[in-house]
Order: sequence, then C-alpha cells, then structure tokens
Amino acid sequence: MAAALAILWTAALVGGPRRRAGTAPPGRLIAAALAQACPAGSVTRNAKGRPTGCRVCPRQTDVRDLPGSWTLKEALTGRFLSAHGRNLLMTGWGCEPHMLNWGGAFLFALARAGPPRLLRYYAGLSSVRWRAFRMPKGRDLLLGRAEGGAQGTRTQSVIQLAFRTSGRFSLRTLFATASVWCAEASGGPPTPPVRSQLRRWRIVGRTGAVPSGLLATVTWGRAPRTEAVAACTSWRMPQFPVKTYHLRFRYDGQFFLPTPATERLLQRKFSPSLSLWVNPLFTR
Repeated sequence: MAAALAILWTAALVGGPRRRAGTAPPGRLIAAALAQACPAGSVTRNAKGRPTGCRVCPRQTDVRDLPGSWTLKEALTGRFLSAHGRNLLMTGWGCEPHMLNWGGAFLFALARAGPPRLLRYYAGLSSVRWRAFRMPKGRDLLLGRAEGGAQGTRTQSVIQLAFRTSGRFSLRTLFATASVWCAEASGGPPTPPVRSQLRRWRIVGRTGAVPSGLLATVTWGRAPRTEAVAACTSWRMPQFPVKTYHLRFRYDGQFFLPTPATERLLQRKFSPSLSLWVNPLFTR
C-alpha cells in the first residue's frame, strides 16, 4: 500500500499489551470502504491495482456537483469512538475549498464480518499526518501534524483530535510555527521576514502504557529589518540564522498541557492562534 498511502504514518506509538493504537489497514479494507464513499463505479486504482480514491466527488463533499476527484492520502484503523469497537479513518484531498483545507475525512465502523459501514464525513479534516495512542479508558486519541498557508505565510502545527461516541469530535491546537515571507503593516513599511519550522515531535512514554507527554523541536528566527522590503519585492525568503527551541507538554489523561517554560514560548513565538490550518467545526 505504499503507493496509495504515500504519507501514511502507521501511528503505532503507544498501544496496549495486545493491540497497537492505530494501524495501517490492508488494501482490501480500503477498497471496500471507498466503494461506499465514492459514487458507484468511480473508485480509482493505481498501476498495481491498489485503491487510491474517487474519480468523481463523493456526494457528501462541498463541490459534489462540479468536476473533480477525491484522492486518498491517509488511512488508519483504531478504536476512535469507543474502547469496544473498531473504526477506519480515511482522509483525502479534493472536493472541498481552501477554507476547508482542500479535503475531508470519512469515518467507518468495522465488524468482524461484512464490509465497513460509513458513519460520517468530516469536511475540512484533511492535510494532517495522524498518530494514534491509547487513552486511559481504552479509546484511541489522535495527534497530527497539520500545515496551512496563505498570502506569504506558511504554518505548521500539532493538533489533538478526540472523537466522541456520537461521532462528533473535539479539536485542540497545541502549538504552531509560522514562516512569514512578507508582512506589510497597515500604513507602514513591511515587517522583517520570520522563519519558523516544526522539525520533529514525539510522544514521551513507554510502549504498552499511556504516554506521559509530548516533546517537540521547533525553530524561530527573524531577518534584519533591512531585508523586509527585498523580501516583499522578490517573494523569496532571505537567509538568516534561526534558534532551536524544545516544547514540552505533559499528558493529564485528557489533554496535553504545556510546562510553564513552554507556555512562555507559546505566548511569544509559537501560539496556537498562528495556525492557518482551518479548524473544521461540522460534519456531513
């Protein structure tokens, strides 16, 4: 499935003694799920016969009446709605506008026998590389790296996603980095470019146990003021030094909470409000 799921993070970071939290589903399961999500006869496959998406937009999407296609980007199985049932989450690009992150996700219920059962479609729940881990009560919580951008700004963030039994969900952005090529202040000269990047992040905890926290490595730097006009004229990021920071969060059984030192960094340089990944608030 490497070709069909090129950016899949198999997400087996922290699991129970008998089951991993979040695993990559087999191709036949993806094919059966797409057969429900895609309009009849529109499932696409690659040269090796592996399912890759829908030739036309699914009926749940925002632009279902216009020409377009839906491309599978990520698939993950886990116990997202309850500790006793299994689910399949598939995210993809296409059939949604920029304001909904260019795509969405389908959630299915899995049974020991029979095909996956489509539960909901989540418009905007896309462009995220998910990792799953176990919560104390047995359900799987998702953490993901999301990216967004607009008008010379590119952001990267880590978000927490928890589904409820009803299928509704809660989303929380833990932090964000923002690289700004050109920012023109109202009535004044452009501000110096900022380069900031999420280098890596990982769950802190032992395999087979609920994690104790999260550690992220990020960078931040601001160009000299003399580079501001040139950056806005050429739309090229100048070269200047950046500094590395480490963000630490502890897990309290429900949320990832920043340490006092990290909280100060969030307020100064890595605020969750910087993220341009649109927080989807509804389902279809």
